[in-house]
Order: sequence, then structure tokens, then C-alpha cells
Amino acid sequence: MTTRNLGLTTFALGAALLGMAGSASAGLVPVYVGEMTTPSSTIFVYTVNFSSNGSSGTESLTSGDFFTLEDIGSPAAESITSSSSFTLSQQLTGKTAPFAAPPDSPSILNLSETYGGATLTADTSFTLTLTYAGTVGTTSGFYSSTDTTALGKNSQAGNVTLPSVPVPEPGTYAALALGGALGAVMLRRRAAKA
Repeated sequence: MTTRNLGLTTFALGAALLGMAGSASAGLVPVYVGEMTTPSSTIFVYTVNFSSNGSSGTESLTSGDFFTLEDIGSPAAESITSSSSFTLSQQLTGKTAPFAAPPDSPSILNLSETYGGATLTADTSFTLTLTYAGTVGTTSGFYSSTDTTALGKNSQAGNVTLPSVPVPEPGTYAALALGGALGAVMLRRRAAKA
């Protein structure tokens, strides 16, 4: 195992343990733990906590329950690692928990993880890592999620820290194109004079 992989494994394990200790509300809640920066990438770590509502154990995590990180950014992460109990999907709008209305731009990717494992009734934590090329900052964002109660689906939404991937404005592309065209004209004039 390389030093980088060992460091990431140690960081992810510590993040999962911190997340387990910090799980306070019932439901399925993604919690931003932190990020690691390497010379070529930024790695974001989340702990996804499932809480069955303490000692009363009124909630369970069943197949089909999910969480979505709303407007996580574009371009998409270069790699995403999560528990094998979850299936990843990325889409421009939705997958939003019923009765939750977090802001959701139709032009920015959402990341959803849908649970497909055995029914869980005990508090459990999972680790999710997102790797982006280069240096990436953070921004405040939203999530929505579902889990299952005796009466049906439980929905919730809340705040979460998300990667802030810089995306150039259309005007930036126009300025680059204009600069390139002017540079080509100048080179052509120099070549004609020579």
C-alpha cells in the first residue's frame, strides 16, 4: 500500500469514527468531515450517518432509501468511493426526498446514493469520498434523504458543505477566443512582413 493510500485510508477511518460519535439526529444524514489536498487533486470525505432514533429504534434503513447532495457541482468528480451497499447516480435534477424542497438548479449535477443492502435498525455510518482534479474549495449546500418508519418513508433535508468546483463563465470563454484570434492575426502580420 502506498503512503498516499495509507494516509487516505487512515483519514477515512478516522472520519468514520468521528461521524459515528457525532450522529445526533434520526435518519440518513451526510456529514462533511473534511478534505485532503494532494499535488494533483482534492479529496472530500463525508460520513453518511444512519440513526434509528436512539433507544426507541423507530426508523430503519431499507433498500430504496437514499440521500442526495444537491447541486454538488460540475464537472463531476473524477472518482467516487462509497460503501458497496449503495448505488451511485448523478443527474441534473432530483432525486429529492418527498416533502423536501432544497434548492436544485437544473444546470448543476446532483449526486444520489441509493441503499440496496439488508434492512438496518441499528445506528450505522458509511464513508463517501469524492476526488477532484486540482485544488477545489468548499461552499454551503443542501441534501435531502429518506429512511423508513413503521408509517412509511421519512424525509428530511438540511445543510451540508459541498465541493465548490470553479466553472468559467461564458464571458471568459469569449475573452479567451477573442485573445486567441487577435494573437493569430498578429503572428500572421509578422510573418507577412518577414
